[in-house]
Amino acid sequence: MVSSNPLGPTIMMDSAEKLSTSADHPTLKYDFEDGIGYWICLTAHALEHILNDKLLALGITYQQWTVLVWLALAGKGLSQAQLAERMRIECSTLTGILERMEDKGWITRESDPEDRRKKIVRPTQQALDDWRSMVDVAHQIRAQAIAGISPTDLDNLRRTLSIILNNLGEELPTHEFRR
Repeated sequence: MVSSNPLGPTIMMDSAEKLSTSADHPTLKYDFEDGIGYWICLTAHALEHILNDKLLALGITYQQWTVLVWLALAGKGLSQAQLAERMRIECSTLTGILERMEDKGWITRESDPEDRRKKIVRPTQQALDDWRSMVDVAHQIRAQAIAGISPTDLDNLRRTLSIILNNLGEELPTHEFRR
């Protein structure tokens, strides 16, 4: 619905969502603070930012660490396509990340014996040697993030987020460390 406005049209979405246009600048309105996605994304970005800052001291970026996390969760090497899918990034983006990781000695990429067109990514001994330090950083940030939250509230949060994922048609990743 469009209403008359002396400064320009106002597109009415509902009382909480509005796009209005003034003579100088459009104003976008949405009830972000009421949306669960807003809080989840805001929290995820904050965690990613602080984790990246702390991991840089170990010589690895958050995205590079995420590659190692997915390899740890899988418990085996993964193809570049599998990694890109799990990380929800384009294969071309992942290729650059993997090249830098390979240059730093964090991973190897080997041809898949069943399909030579595929490359299997595996952590190196260097990654294994430094993994404990990386995990310690993640644990420190986790402790900081959950300070003051009861174990019951954390369990409820995990359960609620699991329901949201399920409602969105997503599955929790399966791995040997899952509760």
